[in-house]
Amino acid sequence: MGPDNLDEHFQAEGEFRFIGLGEHFHDTPPDVPLWQLLLVPENDLKKFARDVAAEPADSVYQSELTRLRNAVAAYTQFQDVMAIAAHPGDPVENRHYCYFQSLVYLRESAVSFLDKNVLAAFTLMRPFLELSVLHLYWFARCELSGYKPFYQWLEIGAGKPPFRNAVEQTLPQLPGSEGVPTDRVARLVETLLHIYKGASAYNHSPGLDESIVTVSRGIERMSRDTFFFYLIWASALVTQITFSYILAYPMILFPVSRVTKFGFGGPIGMFSEHQQFAYIERLLGRESTSRLRESLRNSPHVVALLDQFESWPTLSRSEIEQSWDRESRHRKWREPNHVALDHRLAMKHGSDRSMHLAMNNLYLEPPPGHDIPEEALPELDKLMRDW
Repeated sequence: MGPDNLDEHFQAEGEFRFIGLGEHFHDTPPDVPLWQLLLVPENDLKKFARDVAAEPADSVYQSELTRLRNAVAAYTQFQDVMAIAAHPGDPVENRHYCYFQSLVYLRESAVSFLDKNVLAAFTLMRPFLELSVLHLYWFARCELSGYKPFYQWLEIGAGKPPFRNAVEQTLPQLPGSEGVPTDRVARLVETLLHIYKGASAYNHSPGLDESIVTVSRGIERMSRDTFFFYLIWASALVTQITFSYILAYPMILFPVSRVTKFGFGGPIGMFSEHQQFAYIERLLGRESTSRLRESLRNSPHVVALLDQFESWPTLSRSEIEQSWDRESRHRKWREPNHVALDHRLAMKHGSDRSMHLAMNNLYLEPPPGHDIPEEALPELDKLMRDW
């Protein structure tokens, strides 16, 4: 077996690949397993993940795994409502970098859990939490006044606040916070700080009562206590972050039909559609979601955007068809002749997500080490070994 047998596992040199999962439905979200949501090929699943997946649907194992699936699915919906505010001198690239990086850590944590690497799964949740809150911090600070401070941080790393400061300063300033009781926002702040303290234990020096070895009662296997602890803890963490993001992007609770106003074009983000709302409702429950909608319905932010949406003229069927022709040519879709509207909307959704993912991960400078001449590597290796 030669090195060519490993090609399928690595990205080709110079290749960029960003996959967007597109969908369109009218009722409840599809009941896909967690591993499928995470884009893990079925033949890559290890025995542990396969055995858990084989448990009855009403088992406690599947119940808690489904709860995490619902939380992950809901959090990923916010990428569809993130707009790009226009400010002179601000680039549009990497505007939502922190959020998209948080998705990477969340996915890696869940995949590690399915691989039975539970310590890695716990450890990866702290950077997920930090990045998700950091996105909200820059959003609250820069959305109205300009993103220059954010891009300075992105370039030189200066200006990032401590986690506590970011949470305490940001959540009360989010657009939806004025529509909910102040004590509820304060409780959300305290919950995030408490969760962060717990998450930090796995990135530093865990005490005896926090050690994965202690909880699992051994090294080579996890205990059932560890299994359920991760699922319940991770689900609670992602759910609280989802509440926080609803305060930043309350329009996710007020879905509209974008195609009726914009066809297959229109502004990036701003408005949600049924599928984004449906995932949030599945996670929070119909009653909790309804209460949140009522609290946010009269928010100046929500009212202004809904009025703006209604002010646009409604497109005719012919105009919608023309917009499809334009977009399918521009985006060079492989199957532009599909006539089913649902199929077209799913294609657009996937295309939008892949473009947003690419736009928020643009870094064209060579990675460290690529500028080291090959002939210098033996001498460098010698220096590293020579004490």
